[in-house]
Amino acid sequence: MHFRDRITVRLADPATRSALFDEMSLNQILDAGYDTSTTPVNAPFNAVFDEFLLGYAEVGNARGEGRLYGVSGELGRIALTITDWHPDPGLRADALWRGAVVARSAPEEDLIESLDLKWADLAGIDAAVAAAHGGALPADAGALEAARRDQLVQLIQAELQSPEALTDARVSRLLGDMGVASASELVTAGTARPATLGVTFSAPAGLPPSPQRYPITAALLIRDQGFGLTELLEQSKLLRSRLEASGVDGPRPQKLPIRQRLLVVWLVPITVFDDDDWPGASAGMGQAARRTARRQRAGQWLAREGIGLAVVSD
Repeated sequence: MHFRDRITVRLADPATRSALFDEMSLNQILDAGYDTSTTPVNAPFNAVFDEFLLGYAEVGNARGEGRLYGVSGELGRIALTITDWHPDPGLRADALWRGAVVARSAPEEDLIESLDLKWADLAGIDAAVAAAHGGALPADAGALEAARRDQLVQLIQAELQSPEALTDARVSRLLGDMGVASASELVTAGTARPATLGVTFSAPAGLPPSPQRYPITAALLIRDQGFGLTELLEQSKLLRSRLEASGVDGPRPQKLPIRQRLLVVWLVPITVFDDDDWPGASAGMGQAARRTARRQRAGQWLAREGIGLAVVSD
């Protein structure tokens, strides 16, 4: 069975549908729909499928007018209506998802009582790496990157209330947000450094940040490795325009900052990011780290286009 068919089968079954969207995918889908820079959201992320239609295509009517001419001039006018008109097959969605992404966010009525900002001391990373390797930095670039990344993680985790929340994927996202592709680039560039921020909210009932529902409407496009990036971008924007014209509308929440009301979500295999033309990775990274870094970078700029990136590992 081909990739597109395998994914369609898994989307068709509610028992396997949610597993296709991991936390990074849902986070980037949420970023495509909402400006999360003004509304802090955190894991765990969950997908809610209120309505899910496979093989979605709008059928409408096409109308046109024309004139008939003879030797002596205009003979009359004609009007033509084509019923049950189907759009270009290339502009059909593999599925239409109406539902939500659920993420944790502080209740809107809560107030921030205090902030505790601590900047990471990057200068101590190489000293710690050298101390752990007999007084010198590893000569191998891959080993050096791994050691620096490990020290960076330990440095940040030491200030976190839930250190286990800092997963490898989130470390890659943090690096990408700071404009670097690796821990080594962060340490040597010296142009940015991470920080931990402790936020204390005034919860009336003493409740922690609670799950919040972020409604979405998304057209899903499944593509196997080898798709044309430029062509898919064009198809995505034409598809959105066609769906909007046919009456498919996105959610209208009152208090959430909207980036795009009608989303397009790409479902692609993780092997897409084995291509070295994707930016984000750096020398010395292993295959898994390269894929994650490239995926993270791609998801960021696609979100600005109203496109969510969902990557399937198998």
